[in-house]
Amino acid sequence: SLLSQQSTSGGEIMVEEMNEFAAFSIYFSKQPMVTTSYLMIGSMLSLALAVLTFVLVNRTSPVATSLLGNVRSIATVAISTILAGKGGRAMSGGAAGLFGSAALGYTCTLAGGVAYALAALGKGASSPSKS
Repeated sequence: SLLSQQSTSGGEIMVEEMNEFAAFSIYFSKQPMVTTSYLMIGSMLSLALAVLTFVLVNRTSPVATSLLGNVRSIATVAISTILAGKGGRAMSGGAAGLFGSAALGYTCTLAGGVAYALAALGKGASSPSKS
């Protein structure tokens, strides 16, 4: 929940809790065009992601799509760590956190994905094709 501050005539500040919908409603009432634009851009990006994922699965395989999802996650963490300097700070301190336990975890995840993909390819090559 979010906190909202309101001043009273006596100089006191009252703090009350506000949920996300209330905050959205206030922002939307003050800037309806900007809010609508953000919602439309987010919707279009979501649609584009769904279409691209569908095309990717059809052209490759679900295993390759999963593997690319892991690579995307690694790239997201790496970029956020480099740009914001906060991505790995909670785990092992500063930007070095990317090269600590987070890097080990992502490496193990990626290696598992590669091993699974290779096993799936080997299994698919040995099975008779359905024609």
